[in-house]
Amino acid sequence: MTETEFLALEPREQDALVAEKVMGWTAKRLGKEPWPDGSYCDGITNSSCTEFWFTEEIAPAWQVVEKMREEGHTFVLHHSDILFARFFLTSDGGIVRKDRDYWGEADTAPLAICLAALRAKGVIE
Repeated sequence: MTETEFLALEPREQDALVAEKVMGWTAKRLGKEPWPDGSYCDGITNSSCTEFWFTEEIAPAWQVVEKMREEGHTFVLHHSDILFARFFLTSDGGIVRKDRDYWGEADTAPLAICLAALRAKGVIE
């Protein structure tokens, strides 16, 4: 998926991709259909089912940062005219590996964080 294709999705569809592909969560289901409110379960206990707005609110987006850090990524957020989020892995010598350097640019921090995380997971090219 390209960034343009991702940005063309409805916000709840964007959040669903982040929940599933980055957080590893599953959609709360009502029979075979996703729960109408877009709730997601944490995938561990499935008792923590709630609606998350990863691409629009900083608290849920920060959960993405914490998840990526648990997986060994370093996180940087830079602000100039736009927000630039970056996740990267380093070699044993502390050098940033060019093949493991992922970024996202957006008008808001939550969206920039989500774009960078989705790149790191190989969802966005």
